[in-house]
Order: sequence, then structure tokens, then C-alpha cells
Amino acid sequence: MDLSDDQWRTFRSSLLPLACVLLAHACLRGMLTRSARWQAITSLLMGLAFAGYLHGVALTYVLGLALAGFGAAQGLAGCKHGVLALWTSHMAALLAVRLTEGFRGLDSGAHRGPVRWEICYNMTLLRMLSYSLDLHWRRSRAAVLAASEKAAPEVSPRTARQRAATSLPSAKDYGLWPYLTYLFYPPLYLAGPIITYQDFGWQRRRTATSVPPLQAALYALRFAGDLLCLELLTHLLYFNSLAKHRVGARLGPHGLTHGAFPVALTGWWVLTFMWLKFDVIWRFFRLMALVDGLDPPENMPQFFANNFDVEGFWKGWHASFNLWLVRYLYIPLGGARARLLIIWPIFMFVAVWHDLEWRLLAWSWMVCLAFLPELLLKAWAAMPRQQGLKARPVWRHICAAGGAVNIAGLMAVNLTGFVVGMDGLIAFIKEVLGTPIAVPLGLLAFFSATQLMFAWRGWFA
Repeated sequence: MDLSDDQWRTFRSSLLPLACVLLAHACLRGMLTRSARWQAITSLLMGLAFAGYLHGVALTYVLGLALAGFGAAQGLAGCKHGVLALWTSHMAALLAVRLTEGFRGLDSGAHRGPVRWEICYNMTLLRMLSYSLDLHWRRSRAAVLAASEKAAPEVSPRTARQRAATSLPSAKDYGLWPYLTYLFYPPLYLAGPIITYQDFGWQRRRTATSVPPLQAALYALRFAGDLLCLELLTHLLYFNSLAKHRVGARLGPHGLTHGAFPVALTGWWVLTFMWLKFDVIWRFFRLMALVDGLDPPENMPQFFANNFDVEGFWKGWHASFNLWLVRYLYIPLGGARARLLIIWPIFMFVAVWHDLEWRLLAWSWMVCLAFLPELLLKAWAAMPRQQGLKARPVWRHICAAGGAVNIAGLMAVNLTGFVVGMDGLIAFIKEVLGTPIAVPLGLLAFFSATQLMFAWRGWFA
């Protein structure tokens, strides 16, 4: 069995204890359906106990940063340059955590818990920023309404998008206790999916569950199917271990070759393993939230290989993070009007958010370089003068050729950022170019796959 991935090995061994703890949290909350206050108190206390077990004495660092973030939000939200100030303060905190490796010099490390708190701080930071910016926009909106002597309209948001964009009705909803309850909500604390503060707040205002039991039961079956697929993959195919330990490079001295096709096949199955791993982890935690009556976004709405453009890929991989980036970075930086410029700071933030490593920074630049031609070509295709070309049959084949190049680029970029690094990518390219027929055959395969995707979308349109 291939357990070479540390993250998957740790999660797999902790699956049953995690399920027991999170189901106990849901049961306790379910027993208090008549009191929203006691539900919130129970959730907060269990969240703090859960984080305390995970991090030990390092929980004090998480709490300290959380309280500092709350103070910054209360002081800066609603100010003229509040968005910039809030982003600056939270990024300074993230860099301090990264550069000190979780404030290693402040304690002996003997009483820290089994999970490094600085890894979980990634998710906590996103929640802190969500709270801070939602509060800022609420205050700014309230000031505009007060100046125009208009009352805020009474609304009851129903969809996730409406809940995220609609301010909570009372200033008390942005107090310290709701804030801490949101930060330490047990089912989503470790890995997400990411839910915005206002979406969380609107859903938690209901004492009764807002998720039908049948929906949770069907999702549990979906999770079980994903877990079975991943178990079969790790029992039968060991490509992740081959890539991690650079087995191909060790075959040469023994007279064995590891050419372009084995290398390409290894890259494909490594990406498949990565997708399944994250899919299982995120769907487990989303399932635990659904059982508790909270409906966070789905992180993996479609298989990673069912994409032929960069934009579609990032909407389907860690989708809740994509929604978060759109709301708190993409739109404030200018949105569609400035997308050619703002993709650079957005993907650099994504890289730094994951970790301070050169390979991740290189990954962010490579993603942007791959994204630019696509954005330019889409803008060119949207011009009225191109409507005649788009009506011709050849247009489908032009798009499929572009999709083939995109697929090859996406595979190379993501293998560089999250598997083999720049050195591994260079070795991979050398192997591929060393077999002349590999490149045209690979592009032909991707061209055919893109045509199938077009047909699939046509059938289910």
C-alpha cells in the first residue's frame, strides 16, 4: 500500500477518532435545539477543547492572534483605507508566523500538541480576514445609508451567495463570541471548506438544522465512494511513492530506462492521487458540517481532468477558496476590468498562504504566465468581429487545440508547485523532449480529451 504522502497517512490513521469527536459535537448541539445561545456556547467550548488537544500550549498563540485580529477589525473596519489596513495587519501576522516557524523560540516545544498550529493558522487567517472585511463593508454600507437617511432593507437571504453578501442584522452578530465561534467551529477548523463569516452567521441564526437528513445521508454515500476509490488507488498503484522518491532517476545505473511515457504516466497518476486525497479530506469535513446542520461550499465540484482551461480548473479545485479569493481579493482589486494585472498579487498570495517556498512562488508565476494567453484569447474571441469565425465548424477544433496546450501547461505547473519542484520539472521536460514522438502524441491525446469534454458539456447542457 502506498502511504508515502504524510498528509494522507496522518488523516487516514485519524479518521475514526475525528469522526467520533465531530459527531459528538453535532449530537450535543442537536440536543439544544431550543436555544441558539447554548448551541453557540457548546460549539465554542468544544471548538476550544478540540484546538487545545491539537495544539497544546500553542493554542495560546492562536488565541492571541485571534484576539489581535478582532481588535484590529474593531478599530479599522469602516475607516477610509480599512481594507488595505486590515490586509496589511493580517499579512504581517502570517509572515511573522511563517518566518518564526510558529514562534518556535518562545517555548520549549515539549507541550505542543500533535498538529502544528502554524499549519492550521492558514485556515484561521482566512476566517479572520472574512470577519474583518465583512465587518468593514457592513460599517461602510451603514454609513452610506445613514448619510442618505435611508433605512437598511429587511432581507432574508436564502442562497449561499446572498448570505455571503448580506450583512447580519445586528451589531451583536459581529461581537467577540460569534467571532470566536466562527474561528474554532470544529468540523471546519482543520481543513475547511472555507465559509464566509456572514454565510456562517446567517446559518447559525437558525436553531433547527437547515440541512435535510436525506442530503447528509446521500453525501455520506458519496464520501464513502470517494474513500473506496482512494483506497483502491493506494493499494494498487504506487505512482506517488515513485515520484516522491525519484525512483526513475535511480534506474539508470542498473541499465534500466525511465523514458517519457513512464514519466508522463507517473505525473498523471500523481495528480489523480492528489485530487482524490483532497477530495476525501474536504468531503469528510463537509459531511461533518452537514450532519451538524451547516452547509458550507463544496470544494471539489468536478474531477480535475474534466477541465481544459486555467480559469475552469481553479473554479473546480478548492472551490471554496476560489470563492473566498473572488470576494475578498479579486473584486476589491478591480475585478474583470483589471484581471490581467491582479492575477499576479492574487496567485502570489495563494503561494505565500500555502508556505514560504521558492517552488510555490515559481508556481504562482507560472500559473499567471499560463493564464495570460488564455485571458487575452478569450477577450479576442468575445469581440463582435469574431462571431463569424465562432459559427464555423473549425472553431471547435481551434478551441480544442488551445485546450490541449492548457492541459499540458496545467499538469506541468501543478507538478512543479506541489510534487516535484523546479528540479523535477526540468528533469521531466528533458525526458519528454528526449523522445521526439512524446510531445505530438501527448498533445493529440489532450486534443481528443478536450473534444470529449466539449461533447460531454453539450450532452448535459
